[in-house]
Amino acid sequence: RQTRDLSPPPKYAEIFWKSCYVATFMNRSRSFLSQLWDDFLEGFLAPTCHCCGKKTAWRAVLCGECLMQISGRLHAPELVSDVSCRCPIYTLGNYEGPLGKLVQIAKFRPSRRIFPLLKPYIISVLETGWVQGEKPILIPVPLSSARETRRGFNQARLLAEIIAERWNCLISPALVRTRLTRPQVECDETERQSNLRGAFSIAPQLLAGQFRQSSLILIDDVATTGHTLDECAKTLEPLNPASVHALTLAHSYRRIRKHSLMAEN
Repeated sequence: RQTRDLSPPPKYAEIFWKSCYVATFMNRSRSFLSQLWDDFLEGFLAPTCHCCGKKTAWRAVLCGECLMQISGRLHAPELVSDVSCRCPIYTLGNYEGPLGKLVQIAKFRPSRRIFPLLKPYIISVLETGWVQGEKPILIPVPLSSARETRRGFNQARLLAEIIAERWNCLISPALVRTRLTRPQVECDETERQSNLRGAFSIAPQLLAGQFRQSSLILIDDVATTGHTLDECAKTLEPLNPASVHALTLAHSYRRIRKHSLMAEN
């Protein structure tokens, strides 16, 4: 019994192999030209680390040394005890040092490429069973529409997306900003309390009773005095959740340390 020869005719086989050679050459040429272009931009523009200012590779916003320092400052969620807030606040790191500087750069430079760089380190320190019961619902602290448009992103939302991936839970835009406020960093202790009063409300599209007996976690990049998170937790109270917690990337312990130094002296 004769078998059919399924190989293409010689003419078409020759065309096929030539096209493969051409495709391979084009891919290599494209890769070579791309690397050549990156080398040119790296030498011409001299990209530097956003944190320390040292020269970095093209497209790298942090040098390896700064990234290692910052990743070493992150830890499992730790309860904050030096602020007054109606909900417990947990943090993943200390705002002092390189972590705080990085948060400032991400917000005020601004650069949305910072938080994705921290993603593997944030995921590694998050504990799955931190909040007991059913999976929590994450609620990023909202920015005013004007500030978010100017910055190009909401850093609390970027952080919430990383945490939601680790815990396999939902993110809800349950809170909205009702008015533009002064940045808290520009306010003193008294102004911080009044600056945010009435600045948040429940999102109009939220259904009544949607979060009843649910575990809610407010997400923000930094907690300093806790006034922002306290105002957000107060706004969420009519939803009758089972619990409200807050989780931030960083917290400033400077006030409690100053008090400790004063006590020692």
